[in-house]
Amino acid sequence: MGWQRWMVSGVAAAMATMGATTVAEAGEAEGWIISGGQGAAVTEGTGINFYNMDQKGYLDYKDRWGANLGWTKGPTGNIEIKRKPGAGTGPLKCGELFAFKVDNEWIIYGKQNFGINLTSRTKLDDNSYQWKITKCAAGQAVQKGAPVSLTNTKGNDAVVGCKRPAGVNLAWSDDVEVKFGVCVRAKKSL
Repeated sequence: MGWQRWMVSGVAAAMATMGATTVAEAGEAEGWIISGGQGAAVTEGTGINFYNMDQKGYLDYKDRWGANLGWTKGPTGNIEIKRKPGAGTGPLKCGELFAFKVDNEWIIYGKQNFGINLTSRTKLDDNSYQWKITKCAAGQAVQKGAPVSLTNTKGNDAVVGCKRPAGVNLAWSDDVEVKFGVCVRAKKSL
């Protein structure tokens, strides 16, 4: 009977440790894989895909309440990234600012009543350059196929996939609850 109590206690302790993921760990999650386009590194232009590892889908445009974003099962090459004019050429570097659009809308930080605080605009302007890829080698070319974080400088946080009751299943990494290494819900969901 003593070994059974020890075994149950050990399993319970292991599960509690596994389930007690901190928000900091969630914020450091490498939740995106970039694919498509030409070459091994991410370059400006169209034809790339943002695959979210939590949602097991590719970021896509979807007209809805909150941010006009959704998911598709296969790559569509519908994402374009762009640097500010004069900011540089060649492959995008880890930590370098850029703007990105999904289909015909540039994605930016913006207050929403439902879901994540992201919005979109059809016009590219100076406010659009608020994104950077992180969790890669600083200053090095961002490589396709490697897990990375997608960080918004206006929200000062990384965007992660996470189930919500309304809006697209995206959340700020500081706002998620993680259990067993998986995002289970956005804490600030409406």
